[in-house]
This record gives sequence, structure tokens and C-alpha cells, in this order.
Amino acid sequence: IMYKVMRIKDLSTCFFLRHSIYSPAQQTKIKGTGKRNTNIEILRILLMLMVCFLHLAVHGYGYFSHNTHPLNNVSDHSFLLSLLVSLTIPAVNTYVLISGYFGIKFKWNSVFAFAFQALFFSFITYFITSIYSDYFSHINIVRVIFPISTGRWWFLTTYFLLMLLAPFIEIALERVSRKQLLYTLILYFCINTIGPYLRPANIGENLQNFIFIYLLGAYLRRIDKSKIKSKYILSVFIISTTLILVLMSFVIAIVNEKSISTALQLFLQYRNPLIYIQSVSLLLLFLNFHPFCNQSLNSLSKNVFSIYLLSEGLGYGIYTLWASIMEISIILGLSFIFLLSAIAIILDRIRGGIFSKIMFLSKNK
Repeated sequence: IMYKVMRIKDLSTCFFLRHSIYSPAQQTKIKGTGKRNTNIEILRILLMLMVCFLHLAVHGYGYFSHNTHPLNNVSDHSFLLSLLVSLTIPAVNTYVLISGYFGIKFKWNSVFAFAFQALFFSFITYFITSIYSDYFSHINIVRVIFPISTGRWWFLTTYFLLMLLAPFIEIALERVSRKQLLYTLILYFCINTIGPYLRPANIGENLQNFIFIYLLGAYLRRIDKSKIKSKYILSVFIISTTLILVLMSFVIAIVNEKSISTALQLFLQYRNPLIYIQSVSLLLLFLNFHPFCNQSLNSLSKNVFSIYLLSEGLGYGIYTLWASIMEISIILGLSFIFLLSAIAIILDRIRGGIFSKIMFLSKNK
């Protein structure tokens, strides 16, 4: 009996390490200790909140649509929204950059956990949205059942493909020198960034951009960062963020309302070199902090991806509601997003328990 209890206890404590959406190779270990660096886990938590606030500006206040949004108050908040967007826009790239820096070690358990998490939140969000909207249709049912292949969450689908390709990328990285990788990145940058700006069919929400960011993270892994001071890194982040803010303010000031959405999206592509610089400086800044390990924060970071899945899965209406609450009270607005985040984390813990039980039963048949 004691043996069985210990097995169940070990399963519960090790579950998130083995079945989290990022594989054990990505666990941010402190060198020489085997413990995870909480600085990077804090960064992951921060990035998910940044994504939420970016979506608040874009979907809640209609930042890209400017004066055409139902709230009709974007002009009143143009500078504040531009500041919010400029501070939060590097979140997606930085999240992928972390994966490239620490590497993704392919494991089928991680793939199944990732797919199960997508399916779980796909059904949860479908059930919730069906209560207050007419969401039922044959196409939507297919998207609910196959959330990854139908691209219900663009980031989830693209990151899943990156996970599948990561083993081959890592094999290739082992066979190239740092100099060769640098030349590859320069050429890739020209293809991925300069060309598409002349014909912006996609803002960087694709596998091509994710592979570039992954390779960029792998390059950062190889350079000596000990001599890079935090104050210089912070200065680079502030300068790049300020340049983006000035650029957006300039666009809003001179472009007419009919073209403003296209203009803003053109300059806020995830392939924007300034956003790459923001992401790199943000990661380097947290890597430069003195490493420490906090089990509570490390545990929390394993569930924060669910915040994106829940909020985005509920549709843009949730951001419009959040923006309306923010208009009443900033404190109420902040309370709203933290409550939504808490609900997402609790649901993900439940999802984790279900998946843990499934894996436990499948291995003991």
C-alpha cells in the first residue's frame, strides 16, 4: 500500500515537469544546481500578462481600427494605448525566443499533453461561449474537435509545428559553428523580414518567423553574456520601445482613418527588427538577474499558457467587456483580468489532474 501511495505522490509532483507544454529540455535550470531559474519563469508569467494587455488594446479598444471601434474612445487614449502596445508587443517573440535559447527536446508525452490541453480548453471555451452566443455551426464544431489543425489559436498551431520540427533543428544546430549560424541568421533575416515588408501578406504569425526566432535564441545560447551589463540591456529595450512608440504616434498623426489600420499593422509586424531587439534585450535582462529558485512561482508558470487559451478562446467579446470595465475603473479592470487568469490556472490544474490520471492508467494496463 505504501508503495502505491508513493507512486501516486511521485506522479503528481512530477506531472508538470513531464507533461507541461514545454518539454524538460526547456526547463530553465540554474547551472550546477539542477534547479529551475525562477527569473525565466517570472518572465513567462509576465509575457502571458503582456499578451493579455496587448489584446486589450487591439481587440478591446480596437487600436488598429482606431475610431471605428464601438467604444469610440480610441482617440482619447491614443498615446496610452500606443504606449501599452509598444511595451507588450514583444511578448510573443520573447516566448518563442526562450524556447530557442533553452532548446526543445521532443518527447511524445509533451506532444500529447500539448494536444490534450488544446482540446480541453477548446471544449471549455466552446461550452462557455455557447451559453451567451449562437456559436453552433458545423464548421465551429470541427474547429472545437480539431483546434490545432484548424488553427483555432494561431500561436498554438504554429508552436505545435515548431515542437515537431525542433528535433531536426537541434540536430542541424549541433553540426554548425557559431559563425555559420550567424551567417544563416543574417540571410534568414533578409528573407523573413525585409522581403515581406514590401508585400506584407502576413504579420509574422507563421512558422517561418518562429523558426527564425528559435534560431536566434539558439545563437544567444552560444555567445558570452557575462560581460553584457544589465543597464546597457535595459537601455536598449527602452530605446527600441521608445522608437516603436514614436513611430506609432507618427502614423496616427499623419495617416488618414481609412489607412490607419493597415499602416499600424505594417509597423507592428512580429518581424519588425525593433521588436526582435525588444525581445532579445528582454530575455537577456532576465538572464542577467541573479538566479534563484522559488517553487511556488515555478509551479505557477507551468499553467500560465492557459490564460492565453481561455481568454482568446472566449472570443474578442471578452476583451471588449474588459475594456468597458476599464472605462469604469482601472482597479476593477485589473481585478477582472486577474480573476480570469486565476480561473484559467485552476482549470489547467484540473486538466493536468485528468491527463495525469489518463497517463497513469495507460502505463499500468
